[in-house]
Amino acid sequence: MVGSDQWQRFCNKAALLEQTRTLAGQAVHNGTPVSRLLKRPEVNWTDLPSDITAVAPAEIWDLVATEVKYEGYVAKQVVQNEILAKRDHLRIPGELDFGQVPGLRAETRQKLGVVRPATLGQASRISGITSADISILHIWLSRNDLRLRPGRPAAEPVTP
Repeated sequence: MVGSDQWQRFCNKAALLEQTRTLAGQAVHNGTPVSRLLKRPEVNWTDLPSDITAVAPAEIWDLVATEVKYEGYVAKQVVQNEILAKRDHLRIPGELDFGQVPGLRAETRQKLGVVRPATLGQASRISGITSADISILHIWLSRNDLRLRPGRPAAEPVTP
């Protein structure tokens, strides 16, 4: 679908981007690595000396500076996504009475009761169901050992 000229431009840009990332990680300005300088909110790539910025065009430096500034947030989001992905497949017993789950909003109980999701992932994709609702449901299922596991029937809830 992509012509050879367009593909070549893409490959060249990707190589230049990688080269600029490497330079930002290795180059030092005033005793501080460039990548560390770029993390500071008050510093932009345009503040760097021209012998460093001449390596790549503004478009590439904009990408690298943005990546560096947000890499901490991206790393946290990756961890959060992994946690959510593990939860996604946790099963919800079909016979579960959502009215038994303390802390769920009335609207959430009603929607879950109508839709009857089979997993937490399905429940999380129901319109109006919040991540807080999913967390409450996950904690309640875990504490009451109600997650269905292969070859094991659902247990009765633990009453305090």
